[in-house]
Amino acid sequence: MFEIHLRRMQPAGDVNFEELGRSTGEFSAAQLKAVGVEAGMIALGEGASNLKLERFHSGIAEGKVIILS
Repeated sequence: MFEIHLRRMQPAGDVNFEELGRSTGEFSAAQLKAVGVEAGMIALGEGASNLKLERFHSGIAEGKVIILS
């Protein structure tokens, strides 16, 4: 699912989509897209040209806050 939502973004070589999928098993498709968008916003804010794994983890943390709200 992540690969579909992120096909226009540039994930770094350290991104493991299977690991991300396991970390977000309870997320809906919309929430997965939101994680990718959040990771992209973090990357833009840092002036980065690709999405590192740590940015996805930050996006996942933001998504879990949304789920719990």
